[in-house]
Amino acid sequence: MKISCTSSNLNSRRLRPSYFATGKRDLRFWLQSQITPSGRYILCRPRGGFNDNLVQISRCLLYALRFRRKLLIDMRHAGQCQNLTLYFLPHARCFRLVDFHDGIGDYDLPGSLTAYPFSLSSPLCDLFPVYDSEANLHVDPQSKFPATFDHNRYYSHQILLHEQCGGGSGWPALERMKLQPEVAFQIASRLGQLPASYNAVHIRHSDVSTNVHLFLESIKPQLLLSLLPVLIATDNSSVLQVARDILKGIEVVSLFEFPQGLLAGHSLHYSTATSDFAGGVAVLTDLFALAFAQKLFLCSLTNGSLSGFGNLAADLMIRPHLLRRLFGAHFFSLLCPRG
Repeated sequence: MKISCTSSNLNSRRLRPSYFATGKRDLRFWLQSQITPSGRYILCRPRGGFNDNLVQISRCLLYALRFRRKLLIDMRHAGQCQNLTLYFLPHARCFRLVDFHDGIGDYDLPGSLTAYPFSLSSPLCDLFPVYDSEANLHVDPQSKFPATFDHNRYYSHQILLHEQCGGGSGWPALERMKLQPEVAFQIASRLGQLPASYNAVHIRHSDVSTNVHLFLESIKPQLLLSLLPVLIATDNSSVLQVARDILKGIEVVSLFEFPQGLLAGHSLHYSTATSDFAGGVAVLTDLFALAFAQKLFLCSLTNGSLSGFGNLAADLMIRPHLLRRLFGAHFFSLLCPRG
């Protein structure tokens, strides 16, 4: 199964860029001054790849808005872009992007807070839910109780914990964020090296596989007909060589190549290749490169599903207003003619 998406007219509306001014506070000071015994919070700890992370954040954000809670996001167990504060600024006032995983041993939560589904008698940072394939949820390894709550129910507890993975549409979370100016600049600069117009193909071929040869052969006639270069975004460098062999007569380009055998059958989102700041920028650059293509081709995996990362790119492609908001002033540079 293949899916192709076509880009919208990115010039259809005028962008009025603006950035929120943010003060650089000490994390411990923020926690102590903002998390109070009388407050009501959601602690969201996403698992999985980037789209999965956004899906979980979006779920918790909607609950926070509905039940007037403050949302805290802890990415210590997430895949890519673990410190969201390095990459994004929040639009919504009901939550703040907080990096708990770097240099903080505990949350410094007041001991009097009531919590669900687990007690705060032991530090939450020591809790590491494991995935239960039968329940299709992350659960406490001892009690087997799911590390989440009912998102349609009111709770009197002061802090609710949600630590899960799972796909779906992650783009709504990005409606409440915008890229950090420096990150937007880096991504726009890298995208400026691409051809002015290009088609894009996303192929995930690491922990789950794709019939790469059959897929590329099936889309080759469309790619030849368009006469445009083709961007290949993949987590497997061998796919690039296969693409160059099959798509002869078409200019094949890529932004990042991961060394052969780096993942060894594991997913990219838990690889050291994308764990640092530069790796996070690389992931986001590939995502937006797919979203800015003229046509985007996605392929179903051998397990019958579609990559969440590819789906996220397709969702962004058909929402140019969201791309404008994320990039701010740098969005205009992406519309200028490129070589």
